[in-house]
Amino acid sequence: ICHSATGRWPDGEELLQGAVPPLGLLARERAIYEVIRKVRHGTPVVMGRAMVSYRGRMPVFEYLKDDEVAAAYMYLLIYPPENAARP
Repeated sequence: ICHSATGRWPDGEELLQGAVPPLGLLARERAIYEVIRKVRHGTPVVMGRAMVSYRGRMPVFEYLKDDEVAAAYMYLLIYPPENAARP
């Protein structure tokens, strides 16, 4: 609902304007420990031309376990959405 499957990674200004990073690039742009921390606890996001740190829009999913988030990350790493669209 929130993330698109493919597309380019938004810059700080685009993030401030509401852009959401695509899932297809998540495993390339962020390390697994960063994704686990973001999903389970939330982390600041640097946005805008002034590169100010904000809380971000990503909801926190404390009920997920580290290994569940890691499994989703590994799935995206092995089967990135951009490959599914190719014939």
